[in-house]
Amino acid sequence: MKRYLVYFIAALFIFSSCEEPEPVYVESEPVVLNQMSSASATMLSATDFVLTSTFTAEGYNVELSICNKGLTLATGIYTLKSETESVGDCVVSVNGEKVISGSVIVRDGADGYSLEFKLAGKSSYTFKYEGPIVYSFEVTPSSNTFFMMEGDVTTMNENWQTVIIPGVTKYTIYIVNKEGKDIACLELVGKPGLNVPELTGTYTARSSFSEGTLTAGSYSWWGGSGSWYTDGNGTVQYISGGTITISSITGADGVDYYSLTGKDLTLISNNGTKGSGDIDHRFVKEKPLLGKVERNHVIDSKYKNREMKYSIYLPEGYDGVKEFPVLWLIHGYGDDQNSWLDKGYLHRFVHQYASEGGREMIIVTPDGLTDFYMGAYENYFFKELMPEVESKFKVKKGREYRTVAGLSMGGHGSLYYGLKYNDMFCYAYAMSPACMFDVKQVIAGKDKADLPGITIETGIQDQTTNLQSVENIHNTLLNEGVWHDYITRDGGHDWTFWQEALPKVLKKSGEVFGE
Repeated sequence: MKRYLVYFIAALFIFSSCEEPEPVYVESEPVVLNQMSSASATMLSATDFVLTSTFTAEGYNVELSICNKGLTLATGIYTLKSETESVGDCVVSVNGEKVISGSVIVRDGADGYSLEFKLAGKSSYTFKYEGPIVYSFEVTPSSNTFFMMEGDVTTMNENWQTVIIPGVTKYTIYIVNKEGKDIACLELVGKPGLNVPELTGTYTARSSFSEGTLTAGSYSWWGGSGSWYTDGNGTVQYISGGTITISSITGADGVDYYSLTGKDLTLISNNGTKGSGDIDHRFVKEKPLLGKVERNHVIDSKYKNREMKYSIYLPEGYDGVKEFPVLWLIHGYGDDQNSWLDKGYLHRFVHQYASEGGREMIIVTPDGLTDFYMGAYENYFFKELMPEVESKFKVKKGREYRTVAGLSMGGHGSLYYGLKYNDMFCYAYAMSPACMFDVKQVIAGKDKADLPGITIETGIQDQTTNLQSVENIHNTLLNEGVWHDYITRDGGHDWTFWQEALPKVLKKSGEVFGE
């Protein structure tokens, strides 16, 4: 038995003496890497890149690969790994042989970076590099583009009036494919005054309105709202949970490209089906919107005995010299002067219309309060607001250069103004009109030939201004011999319906304006 025990101890000694010793780094005079032969990047995800650079000096060829977010090497101490699989992983090879132990220290240097390699393996190495490193990545641009609109973050109070949430701004990003079709809409909440590069980061889908949130999407019988995208089957998916990341990269052409991605998002489709999915739009280029919006001009009104506000869209060709026709675009009950901008996405639709060669026009969106555009508000509109706009901006004056359009309460207002003040407008477009006036009484005694052109458009499923009430207006106009277009289609009393109507309003205005 003793003899076997001796054999076992001897074998154990021989085995242990054959194990590889733990690599030990031995301090030595550093070799200065004085030449960088290459620097490139490969993509792990929309935000993560493996940054690889190769240095040479004194017979050494040192390849460094570090996984970072973006194309800039982050400072810090990196411990060597066998593979680069996630952010922070670092791999080093010397003369083609991977080093298995040690660290790389990355600091900011006077001329770029300061790198220090402390490596232990079969041999111990100390290297240093001082200088710039610019990692190149070949971007293949997407055929999609996107544009961003800036607006107020709002909610409704108990009186169904718009309330602005202070201290934050809504940034709405629309992704558009090469055919001009919207394929995603992301509503981001952030600090005021940000530009597109400053919007990069991660956003969590929530129904709250704090910084860093994505306005959660929802869908019900009356339609959808909030953030959404179109999946591979062409189905609109509203994003009710999860996170979206927006990252950017500068291509070799000097253009900033953006990636908008999110995995395992909680979704509800436009047919009510719940599920999960991913959004992945990479290397999309921004397409700035034509024209500009000026918000919240103020008039001290004697007729309303208060300050009144209006916002205005000025076309791309507006130079302070050339004059333009005007579309007066009015809102519904509880909204304000910015609702057509923030909920109706006016700038997005007028950009599309103008980019397709549509007539350039000024668009005014006044605050209509809850007055149904009648009474004292009429005096304000025609005796204060309209003269103010026509004196402050380069506006073509005269009936043939004015149209009026609106939704719900504003549908009432546009029809009321078109019929009562027929010498002021050449066309009136009423969407889902909630009429509060007697049509026959307003047009009594008027020459029908002097009335403006009229369009009434309403949704078959509208439960607020129901189809029968709008049908009554239509029939009254028919009986009185007033020419008009009457459009009924699927839709409710919501912004989805009015957004679909807005391009028609723009087109009709462009067609009827005088030269």
